[in-house]
Amino acid sequence: MNLIAIIMGVLGGAFIGAQGGINAQLTKHWAKNSVLASAISFLVGALALWALSLVLFIPIPALTDKILWWHWTGGILGAYFVYSLVYLSPRLGASVVVALVLAGQILAAVVLDHFGLAGYPVRPVNTTRLIGIALLGAGVLLIRKS
Repeated sequence: MNLIAIIMGVLGGAFIGAQGGINAQLTKHWAKNSVLASAISFLVGALALWALSLVLFIPIPALTDKILWWHWTGGILGAYFVYSLVYLSPRLGASVVVALVLAGQILAAVVLDHFGLAGYPVRPVNTTRLIGIALLGAGVLLIRKS
């Protein structure tokens, strides 16, 4: 893994906590509703990505029959993610929300890898991964109780 990948991953993780708090403040001070604040956040993010695509001259590919219906569901999953951050952040705090998100990400990743879902190569669950999941769950509980 190269340094750029590490930095991107760490920043992406760091931004989760900040995003939840920023969007919770958008809800509190303007939107007055976490669904609306999530929609605004998602719209701003989408516009930023479209602008980047234009700046980088990335062409939009033609639609083909290789695209399956579930290929389009990533946006729905992303919208739920943003909404869950907006809703939970002011109620649970950044530490607990990020710990829960991390636990969910790890659990889903293990299942995706084990069954080779969504195009991932098959990487069966083993004892080491199960211990890691248990430790992560314990970490979430410890963070929540502190």
